Amino acid sequence: MSRIVLPYGRGKLTARWPGSLEVLRPEGLGRPRSGNEELALVRKALRSPVGSPSLAECARGATSAVVIISDHTRRTALRRLLPPVFAELASAGTRPDAVTLLVAYGGHPRATDREVRRLTGRLPRGVRIAHHDASSPVDLAPVVCLGSGEPVRLNRLAVDMLDYRPVETDTRGQAVVERLLKQIRFDRILQRMRLDPVRHTGSFR
Repeated sequence: MSRIVLPYGRGKLTARWPGSLEVLRPEGLGRPRSGNEELALVRKALRSPVGSPSLAECARGATSAVVIISDHTRRTALRRLLPPVFAELASAGTRPDAVTLLVAYGGHPRATDREVRRLTGRLPRGVRIAHHDASSPVDLAPVVCLGSGEPVRLNRLAVDMLDYRPVETDTRGQAVVERLLKQIRFDRILQRMRLDPVRHTGSFR
């Protein structure tokens, strides 16, 4: 009988498995030796990302920003990741009171703002917390249709940050959606899956 202890919520969960159990760990990644080295790695990733302009360059001139974060079922280093993100946004002129944290729950239960702040640590004054609700038609905007005709919907806050707006005609609507899909790097996925952008004939609101 093998035994392994896993992080679970604020505690740990012990799992037992009959027979032998091998734990696979990534090689070659290394572990930062100090908090300063961690911070330097995060800043480097934000300022020199792969295949994209820096975060500050992307945010320059923006009047608002949405930062999508994991929910309370995922153990991520938000306390260490978010401060450099806020700093880069501020350097581009985006004030904290113009920033929204969007908690990506998927189908998980919603957390309280207090639980979210336990994950994020202290936030700059004015930062807003928004909770994704996959069951709310008001909070979602359709961006692509499956072969069955069923639309795929994304959170409206995230879609709005990509300068996406519903339009009146099919032709214009398809062009806008295709540009949106390229911005969020869905274009190659759609080509492989042979999906068609959704055509809009009116307003979502």
